[in-house]
Amino acid sequence: MASRAVTLVLSVMFSSFAVAASAGEFEGNWKLNLAKSKIRSEYMSYTMVIELVGPNSYHIVYEMVTKTGEKRRPEITLIYDGKDRPVQNGPAGTTQINERPDPSTWKSTNHRNGKVVSELIAVVAADNKTHTATRQSLGGDGRFVEEVFFFDRQ
Repeated sequence: MASRAVTLVLSVMFSSFAVAASAGEFEGNWKLNLAKSKIRSEYMSYTMVIELVGPNSYHIVYEMVTKTGEKRRPEITLIYDGKDRPVQNGPAGTTQINERPDPSTWKSTNHRNGKVVSELIAVVAADNKTHTATRQSLGGDGRFVEEVFFFDRQ
């Protein structure tokens, strides 16, 4: 169950992360800057590699180490076409819509049983050296909580 929860969080959160050599491209190697991020993190380190694998389709590999020393390496492929799809390896009834409103922005919205449970908007900086992802996710108390993830290009 914990693995499914991690995959769901990653799908929502990081399906919107990435950047490349030209403005607005979401390809490349990224490292989470924990000092600049405002998150409830269990991670000591967090990197991801984003690769374009087709039209509006990206394969993302994450490498994470938790504060307890556990290593995780999930992978997902996401399509940014505005269509509602089941979340890969996610809980039953969870779907995701991935959109690209402009070349520098990714937006991912997750639904569970038809209700929005999270939304993530990632924006590549004009210099292509960083990107920031802001995620609103439904907490256990029924209220949305905001987190900001700041990534540096490697």
